[in-house]
Amino acid sequence: MNAPRSSFTVLLGAVAVVQIAIVAVNLHLAQFLGLNDGLMRLPAAVRELFALHFLSISLIVLTISVLTLRFVREIACRGYAICRWFAGAAALFWLLRGWLQLSYCLNAQWPFNRLHCVFMAIDGALALVYGFAAWRGTDQTRRDQCKAEHFL
Repeated sequence: MNAPRSSFTVLLGAVAVVQIAIVAVNLHLAQFLGLNDGLMRLPAAVRELFALHFLSISLIVLTISVLTLRFVREIACRGYAICRWFAGAAALFWLLRGWLQLSYCLNAQWPFNRLHCVFMAIDGALALVYGFAAWRGTDQTRRDQCKAEHFL
């Protein structure tokens, strides 16, 4: 059963590491972009809401990446429905994130700057990898081999 341990497993692992890097960058993004001064001028409730949403989204991305790293072989194998559902949910998350980035930029940040293009490309790539993990076809033999390997 070499297929699930092949390049797709490595790609899924790389995607998880990219997501961890995204979380690490996000933790310092407000400071890096100089948003702290502007946030301090807002009412406390708005600052708290910003922090809550910021931390919630970071935790979601971190959860997706940790689960991907922990179950990378199972997700690549697609032998379990839960792994396909997880990959589909992650693909939907990143697809919606990219769409929101695009629609927000079209409304508020025209013309695009390179940073928006980079973020949309990353979002699209993550959605594509997870979507491939969720929806690419499998044959029953490979699925049975994957399940048998995990129970040996």
